[in-house]
Amino acid sequence: ISILLKSYEVRIALECESSSLAAMRRSDKQLVQLHQALTKMEEDILQGRIATASDFQFHMVIAQSTGNDMFPEILQSIHFSVEKAMTMALSITRSASQERIQKVLNEHRVIYDAIKQKDPEGARLAMRHHISCVRQRVTDNLSDA
Repeated sequence: ISILLKSYEVRIALECESSSLAAMRRSDKQLVQLHQALTKMEEDILQGRIATASDFQFHMVIAQSTGNDMFPEILQSIHFSVEKAMTMALSITRSASQERIQKVLNEHRVIYDAIKQKDPEGARLAMRHHISCVRQRVTDNLSDA
């Protein structure tokens, strides 16, 4: 469990700032790529597949949209831990209620919308909310096991 909790702490530090910078710096092409990753993730989840690849792609496009190559490099370097956490979280989501599935998708949509609208503080807060919710869902589920 500790590796999961450690990964969430790092992700909050890394991805909240990435989202803020992405909102300020993203190109139109990157916004399209972000939307494509979001759409793919929605399709995967709604068809009952674990959307780890499309979810990671969504977060990677945000990191790339910062215009600072260190953000995607760092995200890639912790990919194994992040992927493990995402797989666990998405497995929980897949077996969860439609309401929980919609919450997960809505969290991503709010991040996307803030980046689309070039709202750096909104993007930062939306990412913090998302990662905090994911952490909570995973820890709640582990305590139920």
